[in-house]
Amino acid sequence: MDPREELQALRRMAELEARTGGALAPAAMSPTIGSEIPQWGRKNPRLYGVAGALRETLGLPVEALASAAGGVLGTAGGPIGSIGGAGLGYGIGKGITRLADVAL
Repeated sequence: MDPREELQALRRMAELEARTGGALAPAAMSPTIGSEIPQWGRKNPRLYGVAGALRETLGLPVEALASAAGGVLGTAGGPIGSIGGAGLGYGIGKGITRLADVAL
């Protein structure tokens, strides 16, 4: 979104707020795709916040450690095995983080 479009969107929001008496109606606010909170997150908002923070904090280290572990396990196959193992380990780590993203 370029600055002009952003400015137009802000002006439309201000006009809408003025028409509704300063508060946006819930129907006027549409959530972005993927911003829905799962049912367990609505029941336990603190747990959902902690889980989100853990995902952000531990996502990259999980991928890196899985890649390193794959590289170490692949050393039996020589240099090519080490590279292949690291790639496979990274793929597994990425899959784990995607599962966490889906759950959140």
